[in-house]
Amino acid sequence: MRGGKFNMRSFLLTGDIKQRNKFIDDFIVREKIASHSINTYSNEIKIKDAKEIRLTLSRKYSGKRLIIISEKINITAQNALLKSFEELSENVSIIISRPDMSEILDTVKSRFFVVNFTVSSAKETDFTSSFLVDNVSEKMLLIDNFINQNPNISNEQLIDGFIFSYRKDLLLNIEKLNKESKKSHLNAIKKLLAVSNFIKFNNLNLRLGLESALL
Repeated sequence: MRGGKFNMRSFLLTGDIKQRNKFIDDFIVREKIASHSINTYSNEIKIKDAKEIRLTLSRKYSGKRLIIISEKINITAQNALLKSFEELSENVSIIISRPDMSEILDTVKSRFFVVNFTVSSAKETDFTSSFLVDNVSEKMLLIDNFINQNPNISNEQLIDGFIFSYRKDLLLNIEKLNKESKKSHLNAIKKLLAVSNFIKFNNLNLRLGLESALL
């Protein structure tokens, strides 16, 4: 992968604030992170803050810990945090939540799983069900958006991220689905798991692999 090591415990959220906040709330519930184990930074991150964050990211914890950054990180602080973003301590996750990515360095983006929340013309898109689409055109759009949002992440890590998000959405919404839809999505995940090996080890094109599993 270009630029750095990507970690599935590092998320960069952009776009609609309600959906960003919902993602964070769902993540905390799903990962069972206690409130006292969450560090939230709601002021601009400067070099002194970066030093504190680096220390938190490097420590070893018996339980899960989450760092949430919801304000601008200045350039000096971003550069100071690069290595820490790449080498998270076990049980530590980090979420950066910003309206857009214009202030985020490419070297930082490459170390995060990017999720861009958009609002449709009719109503807000519910991210928790965004992977649970049924018609072909929606699936094609899902694939396009997912690939385009993460241009600096390798195909191997993209397919892992795609499966991770798909499974998360299915688990969160499984009780809402009818029997036929539930079976369809479970089969799709099985196909994705099978295709992922061809993408990782046989250089199968990512887009073709996703389309073959989903369409």
